[in-house]
Amino acid sequence: MDKETINTWGRWGGVVIAMSALALAGCNSSSDDGGGINTASESRSISEDVWHEYETEVPADTTKLTVRLHELGGDADLWVIGPGGAPSCGSFNAGTQPDECEFDDPREGSWTIEVEGWDPGTYNYRLTVTLEPSDREATLEFVDEGSWAPAAATLAASQDRHDRAADQLSLLTAIAELSIGQNGEADYYFKQDDQLMGQLQMNVTQHQGQREVSFKLVAEAHAGERLVMSTLPGQPMVFDGMATQAAQGVLAFRSNDGRAELSLGQDTATAADIRVLAEPGPVFSEQSWMQDDTQLEFIRH
Repeated sequence: MDKETINTWGRWGGVVIAMSALALAGCNSSSDDGGGINTASESRSISEDVWHEYETEVPADTTKLTVRLHELGGDADLWVIGPGGAPSCGSFNAGTQPDECEFDDPREGSWTIEVEGWDPGTYNYRLTVTLEPSDREATLEFVDEGSWAPAAATLAASQDRHDRAADQLSLLTAIAELSIGQNGEADYYFKQDDQLMGQLQMNVTQHQGQREVSFKLVAEAHAGERLVMSTLPGQPMVFDGMATQAAQGVLAFRSNDGRAELSLGQDTATAADIRVLAEPGPVFSEQSWMQDDTQLEFIRH
């Protein structure tokens, strides 16, 4: 495997992380649709900021578990968590591309599956579980649903979300430096102290002396909190030449209790480099583009 290593600087939650385009431990994205596989499937509709939780039982001596999110009418994400919280797999392909997690020799017991709505509006999806060998009985039970953004969210929660969004700002410098010289799509995984923390999808387009960078980053933080940062459709981060400070762009930051919005450069409509906005409130601040001395290592296939 050829690797390109880029050392850059940035902060993610105040800790050093390593990002790599290496396979998630215990899962991958291959598929086997051959005969003799026991299958359980369910179709539902989901909306932006809503999550659905399922459970599936894996019998003893199962050789393969495959969970597939497909027939999507909008962008949704897939998370699969094994008994006791590990192993786990996240798949968050953009748009209506199917998401899939596959496990060889999965642990016996109850597995948790989460589907999370990302696109505005309401749209359908199908969730399918398959087991091998063919004498294993596949099950799929809908357990619960909820929202990332409770209607009764308090101002204090909004301030907390705003502060956490601001904590991630210098990560944008690392993504900016990684994008220099790139063209096209790339996938990364990142770790903290050898523990898998999340994934990054990035697409870079070179256009008339500028780079347009679209990305979606999903991270598992402490105490089970999930953080998502993403450019918005049609609003990439735009950089002039080799610059690492964005000339424009709009990002969404989402944590367990709701959203914050980050606008960059020209899209702040002010003299600030970055504006962070969290609602209800609104709670907002204007900040400078930041760099610090926390090292990030990016490794790409």
